[in-house]
Amino acid sequence: MKKWGFPGIWKIVLLIGWLYGTGFAGSTGMAFLKVGVDARAVGMGEAYTAFARDAAATFWNPAGLAGGVHSTVFFHHNQWIQGIRGEMGALALVRRKSAWGFHVRSFNVYGIEVRDRPTSEPLEETSAHYLSAGISYARRLSQSFHAGITVKYLYEKIFVESAGGWAVDVGATYLPGITGLRLAATLQNLGKMNRLYREATALPVLARIGVVYRFPWEMKTVKVQVAGDGVYVVQEGMRFHVGSELLFLRQLAIRMGGMFGYETHTLNFGAGLVRSSFRLDYAIVPFNNDLGVTHRFSVAFRL
Repeated sequence: MKKWGFPGIWKIVLLIGWLYGTGFAGSTGMAFLKVGVDARAVGMGEAYTAFARDAAATFWNPAGLAGGVHSTVFFHHNQWIQGIRGEMGALALVRRKSAWGFHVRSFNVYGIEVRDRPTSEPLEETSAHYLSAGISYARRLSQSFHAGITVKYLYEKIFVESAGGWAVDVGATYLPGITGLRLAATLQNLGKMNRLYREATALPVLARIGVVYRFPWEMKTVKVQVAGDGVYVVQEGMRFHVGSELLFLRQLAIRMGGMFGYETHTLNFGAGLVRSSFRLDYAIVPFNNDLGVTHRFSVAFRL
């Protein structure tokens, strides 16, 4: 059997992303697909492509599901800027050589003012609603290489107009044989939307490459992990994410991360409580330009 190497896989991911991206004209929509989930991931600056191995991997990298040890269920709440709210629920079922994942995610924008001409008072207020629901499958192709795919249904409704669509995410995880080191790559949101009013919304295609390293030594009561991601967003350019997690007494986690290439924010912070089969996480993200502070909460249970 031919051995798959991570550098070759990443070249293929970049090539597919570039070819797919050249088919779009103008800016993309469905921006909620670019907003990270899981307070643990957000607290680490969303440097999570190689890190995710529980049900949250249905968003970050479907191949990560195959690296999980236990089946998990996961819930996430995002109290975002300007009163925007997001929710997600996901389930991961881990088998001996494979894993299945299921997710439902919503994103809701309220208080949109409706006008038909310049006026001091709007005619009314409306809202916008977005949905992603999908199924993921991952498999351990060898001891060092895992692959995964997510197929998802997408829906958007703005005012009285609505449209549906579909998209596919593909991912790979590679263990190079160095203790504590894991590499990963994903290509997200390959698909299309039906027409919303007069034209279809273009999906935001993302290519991610990530690395995570868990230090082999443990300072009595502290375990340290660091991670980094490079994220290429078609029509927007390259961005970089870095993050770290310190786990004290195997129960209390402190996290910090940076997101570079964004105009609105840079630093993320988070904390978590870990018990045997339960994890509770919180992250805070300060935004620039008077946009305020966002809060993320998530909880995960081992089945």
